[in-house]
Amino acid sequence: MVAPMARPCPRCGEDVPVVLRGTEAFCTACGRRRLPFAQEVLNLKGKSARVGGTAARVLGMITWTFGFFLAALLGFVLQFFFPEMLLGYAVGGTISFVTLLLGSLLFFGGRTLGKVGERAATEAQVRAIRGLARQRKGVLTASEVARHLDITSQRADALMTELAQRPEEDVGVDVDDHGNVLFLFDNPEARRWRVRVEASGLDPDEFAQGAAAIELPAKTAAPLEREG
Repeated sequence: MVAPMARPCPRCGEDVPVVLRGTEAFCTACGRRRLPFAQEVLNLKGKSARVGGTAARVLGMITWTFGFFLAALLGFVLQFFFPEMLLGYAVGGTISFVTLLLGSLLFFGGRTLGKVGERAATEAQVRAIRGLARQRKGVLTASEVARHLDITSQRADALMTELAQRPEEDVGVDVDDHGNVLFLFDNPEARRWRVRVEASGLDPDEFAQGAAAIELPAKTAAPLEREG
């Protein structure tokens, strides 16, 4: 959900989420300090759904544990004292059915809710990455994305690798002279070269041949701006 008064960054013009660091908010594309909640907050996107989903799954497992235990206990006790009436089977079976139904609704509903939150967070992160790429002339590294989006380098690399694997995305890869993996956005030449994920990882020969044919646009380094 986008903030009600969401507006583009006044410096870079990008309509991207902001990231909160302490009590301050920064544009994820240019690093300019912005008003908190001037845009949707990347750190909070999908968080309530993920937390709610986790809580629902835990509650579902607790329901299963205590519900089946209660069903077994009452069933045993009632059947022990009233063996001819099959009362224990009836009570235990009823409680087990209700427990199974209620626990399943909580657990699987929570898992679905968690996936909704993850999807919302991923979509916001991709928006931020594309805005940052436009400000960096289409060339990004995982460490740069991690710094601007306040996520781990592993998460940033996974997001951009997934984009590079999609045929409809203009995202390619290259390696600079220092061995750093570069992700190329909106580069028609890079479209032909996709990250090939196999059990053993990237194919070094094919990757090197493809990356050598890509002409990189000029890259400008701009630190995060922390001044008002």
